[in-house]
Amino acid sequence: MSLDPDREARAKAALEAHFRKSGYWNAREAAEFTFGIEPARERLAWLAAQGLAPRGRGLVSGAAAGTELLALRESGCESVAGLEVDPEYVELARGRFEEVEGLEITLYDGHVAPFPDASFETVYSSHVVEHTTDPPGYVKELVRVLAPGGVLLVEFPTRYHVTELHTGLPSVEWLPRPLRNAVLAIVGSHPFPFLRETRRRARSILDTGLRQVSRGDVVRWARPALLVAFTRPSPGIVRLAFVKNASRVTEPGAPTTSP
Repeated sequence: MSLDPDREARAKAALEAHFRKSGYWNAREAAEFTFGIEPARERLAWLAAQGLAPRGRGLVSGAAAGTELLALRESGCESVAGLEVDPEYVELARGRFEEVEGLEITLYDGHVAPFPDASFETVYSSHVVEHTTDPPGYVKELVRVLAPGGVLLVEFPTRYHVTELHTGLPSVEWLPRPLRNAVLAIVGSHPFPFLRETRRRARSILDTGLRQVSRGDVVRWARPALLVAFTRPSPGIVRLAFVKNASRVTEPGAPTTSP
């Protein structure tokens, strides 16, 4: 699915300015990454390889600038809705999709998805759950709006990784939360000038409220949807596929079919 190149260039420039204003240490790189569609295509291709190809009405939770909506639409969904908590992202994505049918993005409060139960056959959430204020409630909302037999894809950095993936710092996410926060507070206030960037990154973990999440947490929160396939696409990342009312669990990478 192609978009107008001039409109895309303007949108990318606006996103870079938004990131710069938000204090990103590499705003241009962050904008390029946000507009990159290949990671979403790879996730959805993996889902299809499990016999769980996207279908019906799709939902992207944490839609950002909307790129993942495009990937879900081209992968087989008839229409795709997006949820986003940042109004600047919503405005930008709506501008990108002004002339595209079957895509919509909605601003919401990050807690209650503004859709009835069982609204979607495919729900997609990539690197969002760790940013939410209530991870269990967030996952439960994804399952609530998922139709029986529908597929939920959730990808996120597990707390048991060597490097904190949002900042590149050595990870202390595996520590109990109070101790982890204490370590980050100490690092974030260290007086040495040459550690200025390290201080800022340590503080950003606390300031943005990044949560510690593990695979077991998400599997438990997603019930009654059941895990049917999972993989680790790279160190520190887990990718989980759930089916609502599924009856079995498969090993990583093993094909499965939805009921």
